[in-house]
Amino acid sequence: MACCRARFLYLQLKEDLYSVLIVNKVNMSKNEWKGAAALFFLRMNRLY
Repeated sequence: MACCRARFLYLQLKEDLYSVLIVNKVNMSKNEWKGAAALFFLRMNRLY
């Protein structure tokens, strides 16, 4: 059950990340992309 929940949360976070990146893609610099990716992985690590 915990595994399914973690997977569900992971998929939700992934959707959040993609929607944020797609919306901001046009005006995001490389550093902002790296920051967004780093933030995403930090959030993922807190789930486990």
